[in-house]
Amino acid sequence: MEPLRQLMPNWQLLFDDSPYKGYLLDPSTSLNFQRSEIYKHYFFIFSQQIAELPHLAGRREYVRTHVLNAMQLFEEIGAADVFLDPDSDGSHLPSWLNALAMFEAQPE
Repeated sequence: MEPLRQLMPNWQLLFDDSPYKGYLLDPSTSLNFQRSEIYKHYFFIFSQQIAELPHLAGRREYVRTHVLNAMQLFEEIGAADVFLDPDSDGSHLPSWLNALAMFEAQPE
């Protein structure tokens, strides 16, 4: 988190709102993967995204838009000279676009 804090303007905007966001953004918080608040934040946001999924007709475009937006944010993070570890760098996102394309290419 420290590279984001120091190198990226408005880095707080990268985090979606949840009851746990304040904890995650607090500079005195020692973030590690043993802290339940990290997972609570993740699952809170994930639950919101699932609830926002449109009916079947619009789901693919909804997911594609979210994936492309996430890829853009990772580009902005890199442009700020913040380099994330392989578990957090967004390298999984192109696989989502490939999966969507493959799904769409299937005959109905």
